[in-house]
Amino acid sequence: MFHNQKIEPCFSLLCPVALMVIVLMLLAILVASDWFSQLCDNSSYISQEN
Repeated sequence: MFHNQKIEPCFSLLCPVALMVIVLMLLAILVASDWFSQLCDNSSYISQEN
C-alpha cells in the first residue's frame, strides 16, 4: 500500500514534465523546420542573384 502512495505523486509530477518536454520538442521541430526553410529560401535567392 505504501509503495502505491509513493509512486502516485511521482507520476503526478512526471506527467506535466513529460508534457512540457513533448511541447518543447514540438516547438523546437517547428522552429528548426521554419529556420531550415528560411535557409533554403536564402540559398535560392543567392543562386538567383548569381
